[in-house]
Amino acid sequence: MNKIKLNKAYRAANWKMLGLTWFLSSLLFTTAWAQESKAVFDKTIDQFNRTTIRYVLAADQEKKESAELAKKVVEPTYDLAQLPADIQKIYGKNSKTEILSNNISKQKNNFIAGKPLTQQFAAAIQLIRDDRKGKPYLAALEKELIAMKEAALKEPVTTIPTPQPQTATAPNDQTPSLETQIADLRKQLNNLSNQPVMPVPPPGVPPYVYVLLALVGALSVYNYWLLRQWKNRKRHHSSETKLPETSVSSSLMTEEINRKIKENVGALERKMDAQREQFKRELEEIKREIRKTADKMPQPGRDKTPPATVTNTHREATSTPSAKPNVSPINTKPPVATPGVATPGTTVELDVKRTSPVQEPAKPRTITKYADYPKENGFVIAQLSDSSDRRSIYEINISPDQTQATFTIVNDPAIHEYAIQNRERLLKDACDFEISSSKHARIEVIQPGTLKLDGNAWQIHSKAKIRFV
Repeated sequence: MNKIKLNKAYRAANWKMLGLTWFLSSLLFTTAWAQESKAVFDKTIDQFNRTTIRYVLAADQEKKESAELAKKVVEPTYDLAQLPADIQKIYGKNSKTEILSNNISKQKNNFIAGKPLTQQFAAAIQLIRDDRKGKPYLAALEKELIAMKEAALKEPVTTIPTPQPQTATAPNDQTPSLETQIADLRKQLNNLSNQPVMPVPPPGVPPYVYVLLALVGALSVYNYWLLRQWKNRKRHHSSETKLPETSVSSSLMTEEINRKIKENVGALERKMDAQREQFKRELEEIKREIRKTADKMPQPGRDKTPPATVTNTHREATSTPSAKPNVSPINTKPPVATPGVATPGTTVELDVKRTSPVQEPAKPRTITKYADYPKENGFVIAQLSDSSDRRSIYEINISPDQTQATFTIVNDPAIHEYAIQNRERLLKDACDFEISSSKHARIEVIQPGTLKLDGNAWQIHSKAKIRFV
């Protein structure tokens, strides 16, 4: 008995130690890998930013400052923190170029430890591709970005080269003089100053640590597999002992359920038969009432008075006498109305169900949607709204067959003023307009723009023509 208790205690302590070792090794491995991945990710994102802004600035042929900044931004000594200020000097505050540079730099905050760097680099490249869609230099830019991504995933981190000390040999094996040593030191200092300064990478983890972690992880996985096998064998053994009782109980439950289902189905069938018989009796009663009413109505040709006219919602028919009318004395008394019997000269209305006139199908109407500003050279269908709000700039009118559409500016003075102030971001991609020096507060649409359906978006086919008033 003591030996059994000792074995149980030993196994419990062993499992606890293995679990603690697995947890610590996983934590150490994850932390070290995350630090190295974060350094590589930040460095590559900076390269993406430099290269993209260089293409954007070089494509601007109107301003000489943009070409100068394009050459400066790719230099290793250039500080990227100074880039937003330099862009503002050329294009002003909140320009598209500045926003693009800030968005690329913000990708550093989206780093996720444990997620493959390939997917995270792909997200940054997709951001640049979506922002520069339609630009002539996009293909060349994308090619360079992919090359940078592949280089970051394959090449090791570059370290600062350590210069080899140079030993001056004095003639006749004598100790060099102090002036000679100072000259050698100056040469080494000049060599260091001429070499490019590279960023110092974070301290890495020795390779043997990864080997140790891999061994501990493999041992922990193997022990966990053994534990699962033992539990499954125990569970299987216990289920075999209880199998007959479980089978009997399940068969009894199935028979009870089938019996209740048959009883419910039989009750429903009897109820439906009773309802069917009741409907037949009511129908026969209605037919008898109709025949009684028809028998009590006077037949045409029995007296000289004109026959009764029977009208309903569908037709008005009068009977023609088929036999010679009987001559009877004129009765001066007014006819007495008898319930259920029609008197001559009166109109009897039958209770006939009126059928509603056939309604013509409604003609398809134009669908109106609203959007804030175009994205990816068009309006994404999933982002369109059915009603206008304070962010809606464009009003989109879709044809009934939903293959063509036109767009214009929402008629709202407050939205006009906001759109004019942010025309570079909200109006430039979808509208043609001229800018004057005077201040404007309203937008006048000269000609609406046209759209074409392309997949899940309405792409701009022709821009709208507007002017500021």
